[in-house]
Amino acid sequence: MRFPDLDETKKLNETTRCEADGSFMTLADGVTHYETGGPENGIPAALVHGFSVPYFIFDLTFDFLVKSGFRVVRYDLLGRGYSDRPNLEYNIQLFVRQFFF
Repeated sequence: MRFPDLDETKKLNETTRCEADGSFMTLADGVTHYETGGPENGIPAALVHGFSVPYFIFDLTFDFLVKSGFRVVRYDLLGRGYSDRPNLEYNIQLFVRQFFF
């Protein structure tokens, strides 16, 4: 398994985000890095990582689910990976807003 960015202190901008796979969406609390895969009509599956490891932790799971016909989304929680690191309180309300944007 690759660990592409062990140092999450990089300043996030268009240049550093070009290093990332996936896409970006601007939400109310900041930019979210995400990836989708699988058929549009596949059974939906969302992969949400835990506290300390960004979305790449799901590389193998994402690939397996996509190959199995699921419609999969995975994303970096705010404060991790290539998603913004806003100066906000990191609590369940923040992450619920991000998930349901």
